[in-house]
Amino acid sequence: MPIYPVYGVMFVAKGLTPVQIATTLIAWSLTGIVLQIPAGAIADKWSRRGVLAVGQAVRVVGFLIWLVWPTYPGLLIGMMLWGVKSALTSGIFEALLYDELAALDRPEAYARLVGRAAAVGYVAVFAARSAPHGVCLSAIPLSFWRVQPPHLPPPSLPCPCPTPGQTWRSARLWP
Repeated sequence: MPIYPVYGVMFVAKGLTPVQIATTLIAWSLTGIVLQIPAGAIADKWSRRGVLAVGQAVRVVGFLIWLVWPTYPGLLIGMMLWGVKSALTSGIFEALLYDELAALDRPEAYARLVGRAAAVGYVAVFAARSAPHGVCLSAIPLSFWRVQPPHLPPPSLPCPCPTPGQTWRSARLWP
């Protein structure tokens, strides 16, 4: 995913050393790899939808741990839970989709639907990452659409982007 490099930046902002960042990312990857086959076996034995739901719930718990405990141990545990989520969802969604299409006697639609699902995911990540830039850029033309009486100072539209010389951390994004 194109957002993965942001984790390194976030970990640096939280005060992690390069070794701690590396071990956190290694733990995330290893957890996902080691649990891949057991997660598939669990999904074959029980409900695939249930396993997907548990995977997303595990990710939520990982994010909550990041919020409550934003230190190296908390970030490490959160990333390991994300690895569990990755194992519980990787391949299981595709298997569920294929089974559902086979039950509808439409297995030939599998490749098209998997491609669309991936495209929607990538567009969503792109849109989420581009939203702050769009807000800043849209403020410029919007300021010309407002009619301002000549005796009042020009309006200033808030822009949630840092000004030159500011960092994201020092910028006041919300009142």
